[in-house]
Amino acid sequence: MDARAYFQEHYIGRLITPHSRIYDVGGGRFPSIPQSQKQLQDLYVVGLDLNLHELEAAPPGIYDLATAADITDFEGKADADFIVSETVLEHVRDTSKAFHAFRTILKPGGHALIFVPCRNAIFARMNLLLPETWKRRLLSLIYPATRGSGWPAYYNRCTPSDFRKLAEDNGFDVVELKPFYFSAYFQFCFPLYFLWRLWVLLARAVMPEQAAETFCMCIRKR
Repeated sequence: MDARAYFQEHYIGRLITPHSRIYDVGGGRFPSIPQSQKQLQDLYVVGLDLNLHELEAAPPGIYDLATAADITDFEGKADADFIVSETVLEHVRDTSKAFHAFRTILKPGGHALIFVPCRNAIFARMNLLLPETWKRRLLSLIYPATRGSGWPAYYNRCTPSDFRKLAEDNGFDVVELKPFYFSAYFQFCFPLYFLWRLWVLLARAVMPEQAAETFCMCIRKR
């Protein structure tokens, strides 16, 4: 099972409880909570995204409340049972502020479910080095379906060890942190794919958790 599928099945599908109030942070037009699960579990979903147009483009009725705000400046009301953050925090300039906002959003005992690419992955390093226009051209050339998409990525402290510390510093207990060592990047070119896989194996032997391509994290507010 790949990382995103694991996150959807084991975190969103199994951890979220009926009648919960959920903040979908950064989901925009692609909400993390399926409509079928929302209806079956009678969930109240708040869509929180930087861009109002993204929220308005989401499937009708998926958000009970849509709020356009920057997560790094947001102050919550401690009224949420769960936060879902799926491939969002790599686009945040200051993840420490995002973790602080998570604390203000959640009730005591509430959980944040996070899925994020790791800063140490080769694709993340390339993303940081290449100019934004180059990245978009390469992405649309290799994966035409992504043409016109993409957001600037900063990968600020996006590693397992840094996220553990951010969680602890902001009053969270880490329930689970699961690293994954595979992603779909470089599959378009076998020589690159082979070299990348070799690098991942070597890096994992030296720095096991930190060599992750992506990781899932469940944290609980104390």
